[in-house]
Amino acid sequence: MCRLYSISILAATVFCALLAGEAPASAGAGEQGESWNNLLWRLVNIAIFAGGLTYVAGKKVVAFFKNRTAAIAGEIAELEARKAEAEKLLEEIGRRAAGLEEERRAILEEYECQGQALKEAIVRQAEKAAQQIMSQARASARNEVNASLHALRASLAQSILEATERLLAERLTPAEQARLIDNYMAKVVLH
Repeated sequence: MCRLYSISILAATVFCALLAGEAPASAGAGEQGESWNNLLWRLVNIAIFAGGLTYVAGKKVVAFFKNRTAAIAGEIAELEARKAEAEKLLEEIGRRAAGLEEERRAILEEYECQGQALKEAIVRQAEKAAQQIMSQARASARNEVNASLHALRASLAQSILEATERLLAERLTPAEQARLIDNYMAKVVLH
């Protein structure tokens, strides 16, 4: 029955279109009457066409626009949910960023404290090493002085001995040498 109704509306539309096309040709009276008549037939033609179109595709168009409205509403709701989720995420990131700034300050303070402690430890070790080097240098200097004194004494004793030998060799005669040796031997044997 719907199909028969659609065909009848289509036939009426074609008939009206034919009448609208003949009206200007058959009207031989004034041009002003033709233009109003032409306008009237065109409006009727448009109304019939719109009615037929609404009848044939009306339910589908309404369903399409309802579905489209529902889809847009669903997209808007989804976008609103995503927007709310993004705002929550942004807020959480903001809190984390504030926490990171606090954590950064704490880490910097801790590193400064560790650096200061390390610096003090290095200074203490350097002072201790310097004291050890100084004591070793003093001991080495004492040893060098003692060794130099010993070498000087030995050299001086050797020089004195050589000088005494030369003097004795020059001044002692062989008879005096024999007498001294005998006296020395007598002292050694007695003691």
